[in-house]
Amino acid sequence: MNLPEYKTLSEKKEYFVSYQIDDWESLKQIIDQYYEDSKEISIEDVSAPEEEVDYNILPTDSDSEAIQKIIIKDQERHAKRKTIPIFRGMHAAKYKLYTSSQRYWVKNSLSSKYSNIDEFIKKQIDFAKSYQNNLLENFYSAFNHKAYDLSILGFLQHYGAGTPILDWSHRFNSALFFAFDGLSSSYDDQEDGLEKYVSVYMIDLGKSHLNIPNLIAHINKSTSDIDAIIKKYKNLNPNHSSVTSKIEMLDYSYFSSLKLFYMPGYLEGGQKFLIEEIPDFEVIYNQHNLNIIAQKGCFMFNNSSDKPLEEMFLGPNNDWDLKKITCYNVHKNLETQVRQYLDKININKAFMFPEEEKIAKIALNKSL
Repeated sequence: MNLPEYKTLSEKKEYFVSYQIDDWESLKQIIDQYYEDSKEISIEDVSAPEEEVDYNILPTDSDSEAIQKIIIKDQERHAKRKTIPIFRGMHAAKYKLYTSSQRYWVKNSLSSKYSNIDEFIKKQIDFAKSYQNNLLENFYSAFNHKAYDLSILGFLQHYGAGTPILDWSHRFNSALFFAFDGLSSSYDDQEDGLEKYVSVYMIDLGKSHLNIPNLIAHINKSTSDIDAIIKKYKNLNPNHSSVTSKIEMLDYSYFSSLKLFYMPGYLEGGQKFLIEEIPDFEVIYNQHNLNIIAQKGCFMFNNSSDKPLEEMFLGPNNDWDLKKITCYNVHKNLETQVRQYLDKININKAFMFPEEEKIAKIALNKSL
C-alpha cells in the first residue's frame, strides 16, 4: 500500500501557506530574508517559557472591555517574539511530510502485527540497545553519556530505520541543498505543473511557540514540578522513582505521550537537567552526529500513524491550533543557479555529509 501524495499545486495550497518561486531574484530575496532571521538563534530563544496568565483574575464574560485589553496584550506579547524558522527541503513537491515510521507502517501493513505505531518504534529502540551485547550502550558510556531512548532514536533516524522524527534545519541553505540534491530534472509538462517543482518548508517556532510542544521546555517543567512536589511533601518521603526513572533515561513512553514536539539537534556542551532534591539525578540531552552539526539540524516528532505533519498545522479549527506550514515551491529550472550559489558558500555533499573515514584519509594525504 502506498502513501497518498499531492496531485496538483492547487491541492497543496489547502494545507500550506504556499508560494510559487519561478525566478532566481524571487528565490534570492527569500534566501536573504532567512539568513538575517536565523543568524543569532540560541536554545534559550527556542525554549524560553511564556508568561503565564493567571486565570483566577480573568474578567467575566460581561466585562468586554477588560477581555479586549487581555486579547490586545496577548497579541502584542506574541508579536514581540523572535522569528525562529526551521526548514526542510524535499526534491519532489508531491510528497507529504510523512515520517519514516509512517512509511513503513503503511507500506508494510504493520497494523496487523502491532497494536499501535509506538510499539513498532519502541521495538526498534530496544533491539538497537541490546544488539551485539549492548554495543550501543557501551559506545555511549565511553563518552560518559547514557544510551537514552531519545539518543537511540536519533541514531536510528540517521541510519534509515523507521522513526517518528523528521529532519529539519535552522538554516534555509541546508534545506535548499536537500531540495535539489539527487534531483531528476525530467517532469511531465502537466497542466498544474506539480512535477516541475521542489519544495522547501518553513515552520516558525517563535510565532507558533504557544502551541508547539518543545522537548527541552517539557523536560525543564517536569523536573521543576517534581522538585517542587518533593520539597512540599518532604516529610512524607514520596516515592518518585516511577516518574524520575523514565525521565532519567529519556524513555520513549515518557516523551511519546506529547505526540508532537520540536527537539533540537547538537547543543554545545549539551543541555543538563537536575533535580535539587535528588542529588544523583542528572540528564544531559544532546545529539552526537557529524551530519547534524554540519547541517545545523533539528527534528520534529510526530508519532501519528497516518497524519503527515502538515495536517497538524491547519489553524484554529485543528486540534493543535497551529498556523499552516509555509511552503516554497521552487521551479526545477533554477537548479543551475541554486547549485552555483550553494557551491560559492561551500554548501555541498562533502560539507553536508562529513564522513569519519574520509576526514582521516584527507588528513593523511595533506600530511604526506
